[in-house]
Amino acid sequence: MNRRSKQRQRTDREVRSFFPPWVWMVLGGVLVAIVLAGGLWWYVTYYAPRWYVTPETDELWRAFLEEREDAPFRRVEVFPGSYEACRAPGVLITWGVPEGKAHAFEWGESEDTGFPEGYVRLVRDGAVPAGSVPLVVDVWMVFRRARQERLTRGDLAAGRGRVLVAGGTPRGRWSAGVQGARFGVGGEESVRTWLDAGVWARGSETAVWEDVWARFFAEQGLWVYAPLAEAVRLGPGKVGLLEADRFPDPAEVAEYELPVRVLWAVPVGWRNRGAVAQGRAWAGEREVQEALAMRTGLVPTVRGAEAPNPLAWRAKAAWDASTRLVVEGLH
Repeated sequence: MNRRSKQRQRTDREVRSFFPPWVWMVLGGVLVAIVLAGGLWWYVTYYAPRWYVTPETDELWRAFLEEREDAPFRRVEVFPGSYEACRAPGVLITWGVPEGKAHAFEWGESEDTGFPEGYVRLVRDGAVPAGSVPLVVDVWMVFRRARQERLTRGDLAAGRGRVLVAGGTPRGRWSAGVQGARFGVGGEESVRTWLDAGVWARGSETAVWEDVWARFFAEQGLWVYAPLAEAVRLGPGKVGLLEADRFPDPAEVAEYELPVRVLWAVPVGWRNRGAVAQGRAWAGEREVQEALAMRTGLVPTVRGAEAPNPLAWRAKAAWDASTRLVVEGLH
């Protein structure tokens, strides 16, 4: 054995004697822990699925998840504002669908058979990302007293000025524009134009919902054009006095656009399709939608699901029969 080999062996023995065996075991354990922690951090940050929420849906969805032990995942994160900024896959719960490419997953139309034709057209036309699930919908209806006659197009043509709408609110102006465009009056100007034509009741241009309902219950022979959510806010006592009809009447118009506001579950991400698919499927289950409808007072979207109140039943019938939709936040 030459001198260099002897020196190397002596150095190795000195190192081993300087670090006892248990130190090497600890260092090895620390290294393994670092690797595992790094892997866990990557999984939690970039791979584990989560629910993305907006400021408008945050409180609702967190409270709903607390009631549901069957949710496929429970982590909730505020949507960063764009799909590209989402580091991990998941499902976005939102009233308004952001623009951009939401995911890289493929979804077949056979997975959407439980929804009406109006929804299928939205997906087919690219108005919402493929695979998006409507959770509950807020349907625009015409409300009347229980024994009052339905509103017809003939009533509008007569120019009686007996239809109330909250033209002083963003939602009221939007819906007035939808109805105006349907009958040849453009955009939000339809509030003023229909006032002059004797369709909307006087005061509708600046009215808010409190004004609308106060006048409706104080006078006779009025109709209210409003989303279901505004009627539900009246409480059970007054809701029991109302009937709801879709407008125009199906007997008058074979195919028409139903104005709605939709709470969407939008798939997000470029990896872990299986977990995202589980979240999407869970959001479309009948029991899940019925529970969410009960919490919000709105309409579950899956065929066969039960609505939470009589007005919602009428709104659900309109949703199930819809062939075309006009969606707040999309149109």
